[in-house]
Amino acid sequence: MQAETLASAYRLWRRNWKGPGKEYTAGALVWQINDCWPCVSWAIADYFVRPKPAFFAIARELKPYTVGMARKGVKHFPDPLRAGLVEIRSTLEIWGTNSTLQEKKATLKIVSFDLNDPQWTKEEEKEVVLAPNASTELWAGDVPGQPVRSKLSEVPQPIIVSARLLDSDGGVLSRYANWYAIPPH
Repeated sequence: MQAETLASAYRLWRRNWKGPGKEYTAGALVWQINDCWPCVSWAIADYFVRPKPAFFAIARELKPYTVGMARKGVKHFPDPLRAGLVEIRSTLEIWGTNSTLQEKKATLKIVSFDLNDPQWTKEEEKEVVLAPNASTELWAGDVPGQPVRSKLSEVPQPIIVSARLLDSDGGVLSRYANWYAIPPH
């Protein structure tokens, strides 16, 4: 849980560094690197200076090139006088970060699949350019294969979306998988 929490935080903080005039988050401080006695804590290395999973999660999110995603449920009320009529769309935003001083050309590969239907997959590729020393919004839209829901009690399809940034030689620069979550009511 610690690794997932810190990875998510670093991923979102890096997204907020959007280039000149839009540097909303300029960094993060790792406060508790290791413990001074054996205990359970939020340190990223234990008392014996052995890295915990959170250490590796932070290291992955601080690589020069990363990709991230955010999924949201967007409610729309077609008739403002009838709260019972609602349309809920699941949207997805994908961004990439580049901490080098040169722009980077890459291929964004998006693969979606449904846990309920192993036969269904959707793939999409897009050529992208990551701005230097900034995050770049790469893709936005509805979660592929996710139907519009008409009730808050409807559970969304368990669709997982995977994104990879590929170098010109096909090597993976960065990867991230966005898992569905049952929304709170």
